[in-house]
Amino acid sequence: MTPSFHSQRSLTPELLVTLAARLQLDSDEMATAVDEQRFADRISRDVEGGERAGVHATPTFFINGRLYHGPWQFADLARAMEAA
Repeated sequence: MTPSFHSQRSLTPELLVTLAARLQLDSDEMATAVDEQRFADRISRDVEGGERAGVHATPTFFINGRLYHGPWQFADLARAMEAA
């Protein structure tokens, strides 16, 4: 199964605050930012930019500015980078 942007639905405000705490970030600041939707515009712009560039799932790889459509295993990516 290919991961996609649809997985973001599981990123609830509560989970984001929990993850911030696990990463030893300021969980109160995270809660405030989420409540205020402080970064909503930036996130929307980033998603739109990714979609315009052909990104439809994560991870997506670009090699020398070109969208890579091959397998995600290290050896395959390394060969593609060497060929570019």
